[in-house]
Amino acid sequence: ASLFFLFLSCSASREITAPKPATQEDSISSSQKTSQPAWEIEWDKYVNAAKKEGNLILYTTTQNEVRKALTEGFKKKTGIETEFITGRGGEISTKLLTERKAGLYLADAYVGGTTTLLSDLKPPGALKPLMPELFLPEVLDTKLWYKRELPFMDKEKLIMQTRMMPGGTVMDVMFRPDRVNKSDLVSWYDLLNPKLKGKMNMQDPTTAGKGGKWVNQALTYYGLDWDYLRALAKQEPVITRDQRLMIEWVAQGKHLLAINPDHDTFYAFKEAGANLDSAIFKESKDVLGGASSGIALMANPPHPYAAKLFLNWFLSREGQTIFSRAYHIQSAREDTPTDHLPEWNIRKPGVEYPVETDEF
Repeated sequence: ASLFFLFLSCSASREITAPKPATQEDSISSSQKTSQPAWEIEWDKYVNAAKKEGNLILYTTTQNEVRKALTEGFKKKTGIETEFITGRGGEISTKLLTERKAGLYLADAYVGGTTTLLSDLKPPGALKPLMPELFLPEVLDTKLWYKRELPFMDKEKLIMQTRMMPGGTVMDVMFRPDRVNKSDLVSWYDLLNPKLKGKMNMQDPTTAGKGGKWVNQALTYYGLDWDYLRALAKQEPVITRDQRLMIEWVAQGKHLLAINPDHDTFYAFKEAGANLDSAIFKESKDVLGGASSGIALMANPPHPYAAKLFLNWFLSREGQTIFSRAYHIQSAREDTPTDHLPEWNIRKPGVEYPVETDEF
Protein backbone atom coordinates (compact mmCIF):
# COMPACT_ATOMS: atom_id res chain seq x y z
CA ALA A 1 0.00 0.00 0.00
CA SER A 2 2.84 2.41 0.83
CA LEU A 3 4.50 1.73 -2.55
CA PHE A 4 1.14 2.32 -4.33
CA PHE A 5 0.58 5.76 -2.78
CA LEU A 6 4.21 6.65 -3.42
CA PHE A 7 3.69 5.83 -7.11
CA LEU A 8 0.58 8.05 -7.29
CA SER A 9 2.34 11.01 -5.70
CA CYS A 10 5.23 10.72 -8.17
CA SER A 11 2.84 10.60 -11.13
CA ALA A 12 0.97 13.68 -9.92
CA SER A 13 4.17 15.62 -9.47
CA ARG A 14 5.22 14.82 -13.05
CA GLU A 15 1.88 16.13 -14.46
CA ILE A 16 2.20 19.55 -12.80
CA THR A 17 4.02 21.97 -15.12
CA ALA A 18 4.92 25.60 -14.73
CA PRO A 19 2.59 28.07 -16.41
CA LYS A 20 3.71 29.24 -19.86
CA PRO A 21 4.88 32.86 -19.75
CA ALA A 22 2.70 35.27 -21.76
CA THR A 23 4.19 36.27 -25.10
CA GLN A 24 3.86 39.59 -26.95
CA GLU A 25 1.66 37.83 -29.50
CA ASP A 26 -0.73 36.68 -26.75
CA SER A 27 -0.85 40.21 -25.35
CA ILE A 28 -1.73 41.74 -28.74
CA SER A 29 -4.39 39.12 -29.40
CA SER A 30 -5.98 39.76 -26.01
CA SER A 31 -5.90 43.52 -26.57
CA GLN A 32 -7.53 43.17 -29.98
CA LYS A 33 -10.28 41.02 -28.55
CA THR A 34 -11.13 43.46 -25.79
CA SER A 35 -11.02 46.49 -28.12
CA GLN A 36 -13.22 44.94 -30.84
CA PRO A 37 -16.59 46.75 -31.01
CA ALA A 38 -19.55 44.80 -29.72
CA TRP A 39 -21.35 45.00 -33.08
CA GLU A 40 -18.36 43.40 -34.85
CA ILE A 41 -18.41 40.54 -32.37
CA GLU A 42 -22.13 40.13 -32.98
CA TRP A 43 -21.65 40.29 -36.74
CA ASP A 44 -18.99 37.55 -36.69
CA LYS A 45 -21.14 35.42 -34.41
CA TYR A 46 -24.16 35.72 -36.69
CA VAL A 47 -22.09 35.01 -39.81
CA ASN A 48 -20.78 31.78 -38.30
CA ALA A 49 -24.27 30.76 -37.21
CA ALA A 50 -25.78 31.67 -40.60
CA LYS A 51 -23.20 29.60 -42.47
CA LYS A 52 -24.28 26.58 -40.42
CA GLU A 53 -27.90 27.25 -41.39
CA GLY A 54 -27.06 27.02 -45.08
CA ASN A 55 -28.55 29.84 -47.16
CA LEU A 56 -31.08 32.67 -47.18
CA ILE A 57 -34.50 32.26 -48.81
CA LEU A 58 -35.84 35.58 -50.02
CA TYR A 59 -39.32 36.11 -51.50
CA THR A 60 -39.34 39.13 -53.80
CA THR A 61 -41.11 41.11 -56.50
CA THR A 62 -37.88 42.76 -57.70
CA GLN A 63 -36.47 42.34 -61.19
CA ASN A 64 -33.54 40.18 -62.23
CA GLU A 65 -30.99 43.02 -62.18
CA VAL A 66 -31.83 43.80 -58.56
CA ARG A 67 -31.79 40.16 -57.50
CA LYS A 68 -28.39 39.64 -59.11
CA ALA A 69 -26.91 42.69 -57.39
CA LEU A 70 -28.25 41.68 -53.97
CA THR A 71 -27.06 38.09 -54.38
CA GLU A 72 -23.52 39.08 -55.29
CA GLY A 73 -23.27 41.82 -52.68
CA PHE A 74 -24.57 39.75 -49.77
CA LYS A 75 -22.41 36.75 -50.68
CA LYS A 76 -19.30 38.92 -50.97
CA LYS A 77 -19.98 40.38 -47.52
CA THR A 78 -20.97 37.19 -45.70
CA GLY A 79 -20.23 34.18 -47.92
CA ILE A 80 -23.92 33.22 -47.74
CA GLU A 81 -25.90 32.24 -50.84
CA THR A 82 -29.38 33.64 -51.49
CA GLU A 83 -32.25 31.69 -53.03
CA PHE A 84 -35.01 33.80 -54.56
CA ILE A 85 -38.70 33.01 -54.94
CA THR A 86 -40.09 35.58 -57.36
CA GLY A 87 -43.45 36.74 -58.65
CA ARG A 88 -46.02 39.52 -58.52
CA GLY A 89 -47.10 40.79 -55.13
CA GLY A 90 -50.41 38.93 -55.13
CA GLU A 91 -48.75 35.71 -56.25
CA ILE A 92 -46.07 35.93 -53.57
CA SER A 93 -48.54 36.63 -50.75
CA THR A 94 -50.85 33.80 -51.85
CA LYS A 95 -47.92 31.37 -51.97
CA LEU A 96 -46.58 32.47 -48.59
CA LEU A 97 -49.90 32.28 -46.77
CA THR A 98 -50.78 28.91 -48.34
CA GLU A 99 -47.44 27.50 -47.20
CA ARG A 100 -47.86 28.83 -43.69
CA LYS A 101 -51.37 27.43 -43.34
CA ALA A 102 -49.88 24.04 -44.21
CA GLY A 103 -47.24 24.46 -41.50
CA LEU A 104 -44.46 25.15 -44.01
CA TYR A 105 -42.27 28.07 -42.96
CA LEU A 106 -40.01 28.37 -45.98
CA ALA A 107 -39.38 32.12 -46.31
CA ASP A 108 -36.81 34.09 -44.33
CA ALA A 109 -37.50 37.58 -45.62
CA TYR A 110 -39.44 39.57 -48.19
CA VAL A 111 -38.20 42.41 -50.39
CA GLY A 112 -40.83 43.93 -52.62
CA GLY A 113 -44.04 45.87 -52.85
CA THR A 114 -45.11 47.60 -49.66
CA THR A 115 -48.82 47.27 -50.48
CA THR A 116 -48.48 43.49 -50.43
CA LEU A 117 -46.76 43.65 -47.06
CA LEU A 118 -49.33 45.98 -45.49
CA SER A 119 -52.48 44.52 -47.02
CA ASP A 120 -51.75 40.81 -47.33
CA LEU A 121 -48.92 39.69 -45.05
CA LYS A 122 -49.20 41.90 -41.98
CA PRO A 123 -52.87 41.22 -41.01
CA PRO A 124 -52.52 37.41 -40.62
CA GLY A 125 -49.39 37.78 -38.47
CA ALA A 126 -46.86 36.54 -41.03
CA LEU A 127 -44.27 39.20 -40.12
CA LYS A 128 -41.99 39.70 -37.11
CA PRO A 129 -40.90 42.98 -35.44
CA LEU A 130 -37.75 44.45 -36.96
CA MET A 131 -36.33 46.56 -34.12
CA PRO A 132 -35.05 43.59 -32.07
CA GLU A 133 -33.20 42.35 -35.19
CA LEU A 134 -31.27 45.58 -35.85
CA PHE A 135 -27.79 45.84 -34.35
CA LEU A 136 -25.47 47.68 -36.76
CA PRO A 137 -24.74 51.18 -35.42
CA GLU A 138 -24.91 52.70 -38.91
CA VAL A 139 -28.41 51.27 -39.34
CA LEU A 140 -29.68 52.42 -35.95
CA ASP A 141 -28.20 55.91 -36.31
CA THR A 142 -31.27 58.00 -37.19
CA LYS A 143 -29.10 60.91 -38.36
CA LEU A 144 -28.24 58.87 -41.45
CA TRP A 145 -31.87 58.48 -42.57
CA TYR A 146 -34.33 60.81 -44.29
CA LYS A 147 -36.21 62.95 -41.74
CA ARG A 148 -33.81 61.55 -39.11
CA GLU A 149 -35.95 58.50 -38.48
CA LEU A 150 -35.84 54.85 -39.45
CA PRO A 151 -38.12 54.35 -42.47
CA PHE A 152 -40.84 52.24 -40.86
CA MET A 153 -44.19 52.17 -42.64
CA ASP A 154 -46.29 51.07 -39.69
CA LYS A 155 -46.57 51.77 -35.97
CA GLU A 156 -45.83 48.16 -35.09
CA LYS A 157 -42.47 48.48 -36.90
CA LEU A 158 -42.88 45.34 -38.96
CA ILE A 159 -42.18 46.91 -42.36
CA MET A 160 -39.54 49.30 -43.65
CA GLN A 161 -39.40 51.03 -47.03
CA THR A 162 -36.08 52.16 -48.44
CA ARG A 163 -37.11 54.02 -51.60
CA MET A 164 -37.43 57.73 -50.88
CA MET A 165 -37.30 59.51 -54.20
CA PRO A 166 -39.47 62.24 -55.68
CA GLY A 167 -41.24 62.09 -59.00
CA GLY A 168 -44.69 60.86 -57.94
CA THR A 169 -44.90 57.34 -59.33
CA VAL A 170 -41.39 57.88 -60.80
CA MET A 171 -42.98 58.17 -64.25
CA ASP A 172 -46.64 58.69 -65.11
CA VAL A 173 -46.40 57.44 -68.68
CA MET A 174 -43.77 55.99 -70.99
CA PHE A 175 -43.69 56.15 -74.78
CA ARG A 176 -41.55 55.98 -77.88
CA PRO A 177 -40.32 59.51 -78.69
CA ASP A 178 -40.43 58.73 -82.42
CA ARG A 179 -44.19 58.13 -82.17
CA VAL A 180 -45.33 60.56 -79.45
CA ASN A 181 -44.23 64.14 -78.76
CA LYS A 182 -43.33 64.71 -75.13
CA SER A 183 -44.73 68.24 -75.42
CA ASP A 184 -48.18 66.64 -75.85
CA LEU A 185 -47.91 64.94 -72.45
CA VAL A 186 -48.21 67.69 -69.86
CA SER A 187 -51.40 66.80 -67.94
CA TRP A 188 -53.33 63.68 -67.02
CA TYR A 189 -56.13 65.18 -69.09
CA ASP A 190 -53.96 64.84 -72.19
CA LEU A 191 -54.68 61.10 -72.01
CA LEU A 192 -58.31 61.88 -72.86
CA ASN A 193 -57.28 62.93 -76.37
CA PRO A 194 -59.45 60.92 -78.83
CA LYS A 195 -56.29 60.08 -80.82
CA LEU A 196 -55.14 57.88 -77.95
CA LYS A 197 -58.32 55.81 -77.68
CA GLY A 198 -57.46 52.10 -77.68
CA LYS A 199 -53.74 52.86 -78.00
CA MET A 200 -52.72 52.83 -74.32
CA ASN A 201 -52.19 50.16 -71.70
CA MET A 202 -52.18 50.18 -67.92
CA GLN A 203 -51.86 47.84 -64.96
CA ASP A 204 -54.99 46.30 -63.55
CA PRO A 205 -56.26 48.94 -61.08
CA THR A 206 -58.25 46.36 -59.10
CA THR A 207 -55.11 44.60 -57.82
CA ALA A 208 -52.71 45.38 -54.98
CA GLY A 209 -49.46 46.98 -56.03
CA LYS A 210 -48.86 49.64 -58.67
CA GLY A 211 -52.30 49.29 -60.26
CA GLY A 212 -54.37 49.87 -57.15
CA LYS A 213 -51.89 52.34 -55.70
CA TRP A 214 -52.12 54.52 -58.80
CA VAL A 215 -55.87 54.96 -58.25
CA ASN A 216 -55.15 55.86 -54.61
CA GLN A 217 -52.58 58.47 -55.60
CA ALA A 218 -54.77 59.89 -58.38
CA LEU A 219 -57.63 60.50 -55.96
CA THR A 220 -55.50 61.51 -52.96
CA TYR A 221 -52.63 63.59 -54.34
CA TYR A 222 -53.21 64.41 -58.01
CA GLY A 223 -56.53 66.23 -57.70
CA LEU A 224 -58.27 63.80 -60.04
CA ASP A 225 -61.71 62.35 -59.32
CA TRP A 226 -63.97 59.46 -60.27
CA ASP A 227 -65.29 61.40 -63.26
CA TYR A 228 -61.77 61.54 -64.65
CA LEU A 229 -61.29 57.81 -64.08
CA ARG A 230 -64.57 57.09 -65.89
CA ALA A 231 -63.46 59.27 -68.81
CA LEU A 232 -60.11 57.45 -68.91
CA ALA A 233 -61.94 54.10 -68.94
CA LYS A 234 -63.84 55.27 -72.05
CA GLN A 235 -60.47 55.63 -73.77
CA GLU A 236 -60.39 51.81 -73.63
CA PRO A 237 -56.85 51.29 -72.30
CA VAL A 238 -55.70 47.68 -72.49
CA ILE A 239 -55.65 46.23 -68.96
CA THR A 240 -52.89 43.80 -68.03
CA ARG A 241 -51.19 42.40 -64.95
CA ASP A 242 -47.90 41.80 -66.76
CA GLN A 243 -45.54 44.71 -66.04
CA ARG A 244 -43.03 43.64 -68.66
CA LEU A 245 -45.63 43.19 -71.37
CA MET A 246 -46.84 46.79 -70.89
CA ILE A 247 -43.43 48.13 -71.85
CA GLU A 248 -42.82 45.52 -74.52
CA TRP A 249 -46.03 46.53 -76.33
CA VAL A 250 -44.90 50.16 -76.42
CA ALA A 251 -41.34 49.28 -77.48
CA GLN A 252 -42.71 47.14 -80.33
CA GLY A 253 -45.09 49.88 -81.45
CA LYS A 254 -48.30 48.02 -80.60
CA HIS A 255 -49.35 50.78 -78.17
CA LEU A 256 -48.44 54.46 -77.98
CA LEU A 257 -48.39 54.79 -74.19
CA ALA A 258 -48.07 52.80 -70.99
CA ILE A 259 -49.68 54.38 -67.92
CA ASN A 260 -47.81 54.11 -64.61
CA PRO A 261 -45.29 51.51 -65.82
CA ASP A 262 -42.84 49.62 -63.65
CA HIS A 263 -39.74 51.77 -63.62
CA ASP A 264 -37.06 49.10 -63.14
CA THR A 265 -38.45 47.17 -66.12
CA PHE A 266 -38.45 50.43 -68.07
CA TYR A 267 -34.76 50.99 -67.26
CA ALA A 268 -33.94 47.39 -68.19
CA PHE A 269 -35.43 47.98 -71.64
CA LYS A 270 -33.58 51.30 -71.92
CA GLU A 271 -30.26 49.67 -71.04
CA ALA A 272 -30.95 47.00 -73.66
CA GLY A 273 -31.22 49.74 -76.28
CA ALA A 274 -34.98 50.37 -76.54
CA ASN A 275 -35.96 53.85 -77.77
CA LEU A 276 -38.16 54.87 -74.85
CA ASP A 277 -38.87 58.01 -72.87
CA SER A 278 -41.07 58.96 -69.92
CA ALA A 279 -43.07 61.92 -68.63
CA ILE A 280 -44.48 63.16 -65.35
CA PHE A 281 -47.70 65.20 -65.42
CA LYS A 282 -48.09 68.61 -63.80
CA GLU A 283 -50.81 67.40 -61.39
CA SER A 284 -48.62 64.66 -59.94
CA LYS A 285 -46.98 65.29 -56.60
CA ASP A 286 -43.78 63.93 -55.21
CA VAL A 287 -44.78 61.08 -52.92
CA LEU A 288 -41.84 59.25 -51.33
CA GLY A 289 -41.66 55.57 -50.64
CA GLY A 290 -43.34 52.41 -51.79
CA ALA A 291 -42.60 50.42 -54.95
CA SER A 292 -40.56 47.24 -54.52
CA SER A 293 -38.39 48.71 -51.77
CA GLY A 294 -40.19 47.25 -48.77
CA ILE A 295 -38.41 44.80 -46.48
CA ALA A 296 -39.81 42.57 -43.75
CA LEU A 297 -38.74 39.44 -41.91
CA MET A 298 -41.06 36.47 -41.77
CA ALA A 299 -42.23 35.07 -38.45
CA ASN A 300 -40.65 31.65 -37.73
CA PRO A 301 -37.99 31.87 -40.47
CA PRO A 302 -36.04 28.70 -41.32
CA HIS A 303 -32.74 30.62 -41.29
CA PRO A 304 -33.11 33.30 -38.58
CA TYR A 305 -29.41 34.26 -38.42
CA ALA A 306 -29.13 34.64 -42.19
CA ALA A 307 -32.32 36.73 -42.17
CA LYS A 308 -30.97 38.97 -39.40
CA LEU A 309 -27.70 39.46 -41.25
CA PHE A 310 -29.44 40.26 -44.52
CA LEU A 311 -31.72 42.83 -42.90
CA ASN A 312 -28.79 44.71 -41.36
CA TRP A 313 -26.63 44.46 -44.48
CA PHE A 314 -29.51 45.55 -46.74
CA LEU A 315 -30.08 48.65 -44.59
CA SER A 316 -26.37 49.50 -44.36
CA ARG A 317 -24.74 52.06 -46.62
CA GLU A 318 -23.16 49.28 -48.66
CA GLY A 319 -26.41 47.36 -49.10
CA GLN A 320 -28.46 50.44 -49.91
CA THR A 321 -25.88 51.68 -52.42
CA ILE A 322 -26.01 48.36 -54.26
CA PHE A 323 -29.82 48.30 -54.13
CA SER A 324 -30.09 51.94 -55.22
CA ARG A 325 -27.85 51.51 -58.24
CA ALA A 326 -29.51 48.30 -59.40
CA TYR A 327 -33.06 49.59 -58.84
CA HIS A 328 -32.39 53.17 -60.04
CA ILE A 329 -33.85 54.71 -56.87
CA GLN A 330 -32.78 57.16 -54.21
CA SER A 331 -32.40 55.42 -50.89
CA ALA A 332 -33.96 56.61 -47.66
CA ARG A 333 -30.40 56.74 -46.35
CA GLU A 334 -28.87 60.20 -46.65
CA ASP A 335 -25.32 58.91 -47.12
CA THR A 336 -25.79 56.87 -50.31
CA PRO A 337 -24.65 58.23 -53.70
CA THR A 338 -27.12 59.65 -56.23
CA ASP A 339 -24.79 60.16 -59.21
CA HIS A 340 -26.63 57.41 -61.12
CA LEU A 341 -30.00 59.21 -60.95
CA PRO A 342 -31.53 62.01 -63.04
CA GLU A 343 -31.86 65.30 -61.17
CA TRP A 344 -35.67 65.13 -61.01
CA ASN A 345 -35.43 61.83 -59.13
CA ILE A 346 -33.34 63.25 -56.29
CA ARG A 347 -34.78 64.81 -53.12
CA LYS A 348 -34.36 68.57 -52.99
CA PRO A 349 -33.08 70.14 -49.75
CA GLY A 350 -35.71 72.04 -47.81
CA VAL A 351 -38.66 70.45 -49.63
CA GLU A 352 -41.26 68.73 -47.44
CA TYR A 353 -42.36 65.54 -49.20
CA PRO A 354 -45.33 63.37 -48.19
CA VAL A 355 -44.22 59.84 -47.31
CA GLU A 356 -46.25 56.69 -47.84
CA THR A 357 -47.29 54.98 -44.60
CA ASP A 358 -49.84 52.37 -43.56
CA GLU A 359 -52.34 55.21 -43.12
CA PHE A 360 -51.84 56.23 -46.74
